Amino acid sequence: MVVTCWRPCRTICDEIKAFFLGATTQLTDDSIVFGKAWDSRHQLVTKASGQVRLRITVIQRFFGDQHVDGSS
Repeated sequence: MVVTCWRPCRTICDEIKAFFLGATTQLTDDSIVFGKAWDSRHQLVTKASGQVRLRITVIQRFFGDQHVDGSS
C-alpha cells in the first residue's frame, strides 16, 4: 500500500525556508481536515511531500474459536 503525504503551503518565504532549511509549515488546527471538512477544506492549499510505502501483516489468532472464517 502506498500512502501519498502532503503538507500545507503558505507564503513564498515559508517555501524558501522549507527548501533550504527543511523547516516546513504545520497545521495548527486539525479540524480543517477532520471536523469542518467540506466547509473549510477548499481553503487549504497543499503540496505533495512524498510517499510512504506500507506493508501490513495480519496475524490471526483464535479465529476458529470465535467462529470467524479466516480463509480468503
